[in-house]
Amino acid sequence: MRMVFNFKMSLEDYHQMMVSRTFGNSWIRRIILLVVWLVFTGLIVLDLTGVIELTRIVHVCALLVAVSFPAAVITMEINVSKYKDAYLSGFKAERQIVADEEGLTFCNRSTGESGSNPWGEVTKLEELKDVFVIQLNRREAVILPKRGMGNTKKVDQFREMVKEKIPERFYPLKRSVFR
Repeated sequence: MRMVFNFKMSLEDYHQMMVSRTFGNSWIRRIILLVVWLVFTGLIVLDLTGVIELTRIVHVCALLVAVSFPAAVITMEINVSKYKDAYLSGFKAERQIVADEEGLTFCNRSTGESGSNPWGEVTKLEELKDVFVIQLNRREAVILPKRGMGNTKKVDQFREMVKEKIPERFYPLKRSVFR
């Protein structure tokens, strides 16, 4: 079976992709990162004000964490802002993703760039509420919006194809018992 998805990457799609690339998709992981940052930033402040005295190694580690997290957020927001400016000035951001028995083919229809990845090269494919996040490696993820798939039948067909091709690396949408 061959499935072709054409869509225009929205500002929200791009933002979600950047958050996913920077901090992952798990809200628990994001909360843990925030708590760790708050703790280490607090330690730095307490050390600088003389309330506590950190060893040199702990001070350097705390400083690295205190600086790295905001740097990641700022870098991500700069990239989103650049995309927003291009998007609002008329950049088309048209994408095509083809899924078949061999793997996935990605085409940036705005620039003509394309590439393909066999199923074996997809490190993780996670389903979120509105998108599928296709992780190709530790630094590269592609967003496939469900709205770009046409209808729920095609979403279900894609989900089944992914379950068949990479069952150990597919993370379907977790249904909440509280809804």
